[in-house]
Amino acid sequence: MKQTFFTAISGFALLVILMAGCQKEDGLSPIQDNRQITVRSHDCDDPFTCWDVNDQDKYADSSTITNNTGSQTRVFKFKYYNTLSNFHVDWSYLASNNAARYLKITVTGNGVDDASFSTPIVQSVGSGSHDFTLEAGWDLCYDANWVAEIWEPVAPAGPTNDVLIASTMGSYDLVDECTCDDGRQNQGETGVDCGGPCAPCVTGCDESLTATVNCTSDEDGCNRHVTFTYEAGADHSNIVIQGGLTAFTTICNVSSTGGNVTQNTTHNSAGGPSNVTRWEASGVEECDVVTVTIDWTSTNANANITGTWTVKDGNGIELASLSPLTCPQ
Repeated sequence: MKQTFFTAISGFALLVILMAGCQKEDGLSPIQDNRQITVRSHDCDDPFTCWDVNDQDKYADSSTITNNTGSQTRVFKFKYYNTLSNFHVDWSYLASNNAARYLKITVTGNGVDDASFSTPIVQSVGSGSHDFTLEAGWDLCYDANWVAEIWEPVAPAGPTNDVLIASTMGSYDLVDECTCDDGRQNQGETGVDCGGPCAPCVTGCDESLTATVNCTSDEDGCNRHVTFTYEAGADHSNIVIQGGLTAFTTICNVSSTGGNVTQNTTHNSAGGPSNVTRWEASGVEECDVVTVTIDWTSTNANANITGTWTVKDGNGIELASLSPLTCPQ
């Protein structure tokens, strides 16, 4: 009985000694993959967030992963951002004791080619950088998801024997460059994709009177069709659009769009029936568009099918004019 008890005690003591001998020299124990999320620090969809060749790390994020024991500190720091072709990582390591470690970073996502990178084994101080390749066709706000891990090398060297000590993870939203056709107001533009480094912005509207002409006979036999288009360059309480058609005409249809347009004057053309020549519109605001369309039949052999047309304000001041029209050749 005593022999059995002594044997059991001796076996337990030997187990304790063996376990103690298996501990790492720095007193560390391997840990499970205890990951924490690193929060994004920039808004990729903000119209003022865009990549700048002269300030490439403007929207860089950074993270820290530590492996500390008591007063002993082992810290990996890394900063990351994207260029137009790469996801760039700068890393550094600082240990208060001579503890060999290396950092492994794995990047995945719809904006970057999936890949992993391991730093060299560092004893106390080290730094470096690495570029991950962006996928072809990547776009604004595509993501680069990363996992960073501290590993302790164990002889014989190799990933099979190395021990994962600590890890963290996060995500980075890719930033695209500012252009003059990205549909966003940025890079010092005074409007969306205009002003600043882009073409000047077009502000307001100019007073204009234009016309489209068709001299093809329709099913009603009308062989003259003109649409007059007026665009206001300012606010006007009243405008008058007026002009004439050549003699020997028969009006088929008259219509208008935009504003409160009233057909209110006709006159008799010499040698033929009457034709409409005047419209009034009220409450016209800058950039409003008013159209007047006239369809008629003409037997006049004159090349001109209309006289001069004008637009005047309520005080009779001419705002825009249009020379006599002819049929398209």
